[in-house]
Amino acid sequence: MLSSILLVDDNATDILLVKEALEDLEFDVVVHVAHDGLEAIKMAREIIPDLILMDIMMPKMGGIEALVEIRKLFPKGGMKIVILTTSGDERDTDAALLNEADGFVAKPVEASANYESKILAIKSIFHEEEFEFVIFNK
Repeated sequence: MLSSILLVDDNATDILLVKEALEDLEFDVVVHVAHDGLEAIKMAREIIPDLILMDIMMPKMGGIEALVEIRKLFPKGGMKIVILTTSGDERDTDAALLNEADGFVAKPVEASANYESKILAIKSIFHEEEFEFVIFNK
């Protein structure tokens, strides 16, 4: 069972919606928040979360760049990193896979959209015994 999540996003509304979805689905976790890639790297070192949910487009350092740096510290196989973004660009999916993200989940574009299905998609990643890169776009 997960005990800590690092949520990395610069959008306050998205942060709130993801946190609410985690609560609604009764995830028993502590959620830490970073607002850019540089802060994500620092916090990943400090708290060593079980899961990082990371946006791509952020100030100071984007999610793919932060993913690269975090993977240098924590190679794939331990800490899970899932890209959670509104980007539908196939190049972003390819970059996430190439840089050893564990999954890619498209966020709802509308702020009012239900995040619970997205969080359930993320949850399903952790119930796979043999994990392969997963893309959830719907």
